[in-house]
Amino acid sequence: MDIPAGRIFPGESPGEFPACLAEGPEALRAFPLADNFFDLLEAWRDNAELDYVHYLLAVPEAGEWEARMVEPLRLSRELGLRNIKKIAQDFAGPAKTGWDAYYDLLNEVYHYAPDDALWTHLRDYFQYLFYYGEIEFLPEMRFV
Repeated sequence: MDIPAGRIFPGESPGEFPACLAEGPEALRAFPLADNFFDLLEAWRDNAELDYVHYLLAVPEAGEWEARMVEPLRLSRELGLRNIKKIAQDFAGPAKTGWDAYYDLLNEVYHYAPDDALWTHLRDYFQYLFYYGEIEFLPEMRFV
């Protein structure tokens, strides 16, 4: 039996579909409304035994970019961390579910600073990419 699936678009609710794919901000908005969902990031961690990295910024070591941008990026992260509650409240807006679900998500699921385990996982990931032919060489990288 085929079950029609949908994709959530702005203004739609996950309750409108028996199954749907939610990405980005719409996934965050659907998160507190759904009691039955499959989290791809959690599945990645369970199956690959690696952390999921959302963003990685690579720059040439000791270059002009590094000298200009490292400190502003660190300050931006610190400002964001100090304002997680406000970010959650602003994102929720007048939502029925309130802002606390987003606050918990931002505090409990996401990590904003790498640690040694994460760098080890990234090295392993690049080795997998090389082994399966997705990249042609393993770049020498220094993680900071």
